[in-house]
Amino acid sequence: DIANVELVRVDLGLCLMFDCTPAGAQTLMRLSASNLGRRMVVTLNGAPFGARLFDGTIPDGRLFIFVEMNDEQISAAAVDLKRTVQEVQTARSKSEGRNQT
Repeated sequence: DIANVELVRVDLGLCLMFDCTPAGAQTLMRLSASNLGRRMVVTLNGAPFGARLFDGTIPDGRLFIFVEMNDEQISAAAVDLKRTVQEVQTARSKSEGRNQT
């Protein structure tokens, strides 16, 4: 349920922002509210990629993840993730279009 991924700079440095679809945003809000004080680990291809402490409810569907990578690596990861999300969203749209006919 990810709509987009962006590399963003915040007060603590570079991180990845995962922007959820509306349905994903609702799921993230419920998940973050019911798991306050716990960590969410993000994995890619089965390997831990980053973690986020739920220190509050995330109501806007934007999940910021700091990862253990240098600036070049995180930039490349952001490009790859963004491309993958776009491919998945395009495939999903095509599939939904076929299911409506």
